[in-house]
Amino acid sequence: MPQSFYLIDAEGNVVGDINPIRITQGSPGAGYAAGDDPSFVTGDSPAIIDLNAALSRNANLGHFTNTGPGDISVKISEDGTPTFGDAILLKNGDKISLDGANVDQLEVTWVADSSFYWFAK
Repeated sequence: MPQSFYLIDAEGNVVGDINPIRITQGSPGAGYAAGDDPSFVTGDSPAIIDLNAALSRNANLGHFTNTGPGDISVKISEDGTPTFGDAILLKNGDKISLDGANVDQLEVTWVADSSFYWFAK
């Protein structure tokens, strides 16, 4: 079943489609974004979470959490190019902290059916 994914501005207006990750923007001036995929399956993979596009800058605070039963692989890009660092395998409940990092994009790859949540500032 297809899911709808969208970008919402601080006033609650839909300003664009984000596929395949749903992104919601915080309150005016908050400068943060958050999103999730409650049903991350093989057809969703790989998914790119473009934090720079959501924040208009790289993220330096936040986290990515595997909230589902299956494993997820995550890679980090600092410059927005297809060059990502090494894969980090996350099991249920595992979290990556973005605090103090310089994160442009996250690449999320399916390992087993799962779900995730992320927050960035």
